[in-house]
Amino acid sequence: MQALFSLIPVLILVHFCFLVQCQPYVDVVNTQFIQYMAADYRDETGAQLTCFQTTSELFAPIALRNKNFLLAGFASNHVHLKSDYLPTERDKKLTLRSFTLRIGGIKQWNSQWSTSVVMIPRISSDLRKWEKNDYQLGGAILVTKQQEENLWLKVGLYYNREHFGNYFMPLVGVDWRTSDRLNIFGVLPSSMKVEYQLADQIYTGLAWRNVTTSYRLQGGDYVREGDPSWGHIRLSAFLSWYALEDIVINLDAGHSVSRRYRLHSKQHDLLPNHEFNRDSKNGIFISLGLAYRLRRE
Repeated sequence: MQALFSLIPVLILVHFCFLVQCQPYVDVVNTQFIQYMAADYRDETGAQLTCFQTTSELFAPIALRNKNFLLAGFASNHVHLKSDYLPTERDKKLTLRSFTLRIGGIKQWNSQWSTSVVMIPRISSDLRKWEKNDYQLGGAILVTKQQEENLWLKVGLYYNREHFGNYFMPLVGVDWRTSDRLNIFGVLPSSMKVEYQLADQIYTGLAWRNVTTSYRLQGGDYVREGDPSWGHIRLSAFLSWYALEDIVINLDAGHSVSRRYRLHSKQHDLLPNHEFNRDSKNGIFISLGLAYRLRRE
């Protein structure tokens, strides 16, 4: 009996994969380490900016009647920056952290149409001192239509109360199983993947990731990540190896575009004299990840 109860979450997730059928897999647990290579500053002072990032995610959909679902998830993100230009060892380092909840649901209206609504409360700061202004509140709505047997189209809107103000992002997505081996899926401008199955246990492809976010610092100033117009973009090639049936090792290598970490005052003025505001050149990154992944057959 205990073994049966232990299988219930897995069965729920398998149910989710087959009924929703929007992307080719669901990551129940996912952790990732990203290393950005040292990048020179654009003003050629000889100093460099280095960065590494760690992320972890949990996701747990719960099946209800009539193909409806409750959604719950948690994510953590840690960005570790180091600037060789700054004079003291303490000044050289800056760590930015966020902890995010995702609570929502999927309403299946009929065989073609569904709507996903998610609330996204978050803490985003350096967490040197816990303060109420570290909190952000956001959400997203996404409408999905099954256009053909293996094609789903999506449109929606994302909102978050960032430390720099209200941030709205229109969403347009696709999930397209073009053949038994090739999948194209994601929601732009946030993320998109082209995935190809090389062998029974190996997948490869190209990935796009775009980030716009902000982190509050002790005292009220904040760091904004990404260019104000188009965010922080990561373009990469990836390789996913199913080392066990549902355990996946992910390797990405690519190039960043418009990677910025700019410091603003709590009055939203850019602080130009802070060294983290000096633009660095874009550069190469590598990523290693581990996931517990359930695929749609």
